[in-house]
Amino acid sequence: MVRHARRWREGRVLAAVDVGNADGQHRELQDQIIDQAFQIAELAHAELHLVSAHPLPALAAPAPQFQRRDQVLEPYQAHYQSLQDHFDIPDERLHIADGPADVIIPLVASQLNVAVTVIGTVARTGIAGALIGNTAEAVLDRLESDVLVLKTAQINQHLLTVLAED
Repeated sequence: MVRHARRWREGRVLAAVDVGNADGQHRELQDQIIDQAFQIAELAHAELHLVSAHPLPALAAPAPQFQRRDQVLEPYQAHYQSLQDHFDIPDERLHIADGPADVIIPLVASQLNVAVTVIGTVARTGIAGALIGNTAEAVLDRLESDVLVLKTAQINQHLLTVLAED
């Protein structure tokens, strides 16, 4: 979706991933998001940035008064490190924040003045879900950059099946 006439060349590309979901579909989608964002950044001679949102410590803990931020992030650190190593993303281009993705992604995109944001969706089914997912839908309304929304092969196949039935 093209939203603005902002130039991609020598701009910033933001890959929005959810490393909190470790199932196969989400991992596949994360790889697609970062790979597509990496390719766009290379072609446009742009900076690649990575953003991910995590639950607030108080929401993620059975006993929130004893939950520390580093304990919430700990399970994700190895995955972030592997993404950084594989795509050569320096620390200053990795943006990890506490809060809902539909708030954090547009906020970081705005702060960085990104040209294009690459996001993914796996969540919903049916016609509405085949078109876009819950988080992606909420993020689209708030983003001021161009947007590329990716789906997994399984969701794309579901869309084709649903459309063929009509």
